[in-house]
Amino acid sequence: MADQTKTSRALTLEQYVSKRVAFIQKAYRDPNRSAGAAWLAELRRSGTQPGVSPHTWILEFGDFPPELKGRSDQASNAERAAHLAFTLYATHQQSQSEPMHRSGREFGLGRAVALLQQRQSSESPGQLPTRFAALGTTSDFDEISHYARQLITQLRAEKLPLDYGRLANQLYRLLNPLTADAVRREWGRDFVGGFAALRHNNPVNHDRSERRMTCPTGSLSSSTLSSLYRRATSTAMIPVLLRQPSSAASDGPACQARRGSVRPVRRSLI
Repeated sequence: MADQTKTSRALTLEQYVSKRVAFIQKAYRDPNRSAGAAWLAELRRSGTQPGVSPHTWILEFGDFPPELKGRSDQASNAERAAHLAFTLYATHQQSQSEPMHRSGREFGLGRAVALLQQRQSSESPGQLPTRFAALGTTSDFDEISHYARQLITQLRAEKLPLDYGRLANQLYRLLNPLTADAVRREWGRDFVGGFAALRHNNPVNHDRSERRMTCPTGSLSSSTLSSLYRRATSTAMIPVLLRQPSSAASDGPACQARRGSVRPVRRSLI
């Protein structure tokens, strides 16, 4: 019952933040966007803790669900997650003509970071970005805010949008020790899935000195995918997924031996 309550609250927060960010985004992208631009500026100046800036009280928490509000003089995890999502969006959307908030699983943080890594890294594809790894291994709100802001700055430079409702949901659960691992698994699956999709669309020969066997990415089980992110953040390793072969006949013993394994790579500077 407790888990169901936490899930319900996370979904309530996701819906609230998604609607509120969409409202702000619409105002900002309006031809006469003075109000929207002013709101984004206020959010960027509102600090790292929720409720500190009176100028954003109504903008952030005007219709905040009662069950998510704090019961003491300390902010609740839901209030922290919502505030962080709002301020991250304000940084992400700054001076951007295209919407940086997009709804849908394909706009999750893990997939966006996979695409970011592919665009910005000049070394081996598949390296786990250092800041993404740091975000996934901390449970401290100040550190989460720090690493998230660094990632958002990089996503903004590449004009890569995010689903901010989904992000708020995940940040909320990341702050709870009982649900943090589930968030890490989600990010890991999204990152690995995004990387696999990029490899499928843009195959790269990583070893010109020999012909490599190819393995179907679909052969990785969900349990294997769910463990990859945890393993990567603790060991600076990430799986080098291989392309889906054109024929099942190419799926030989050497390929089968690679399944579920990871190859060590150097950390990215991203």
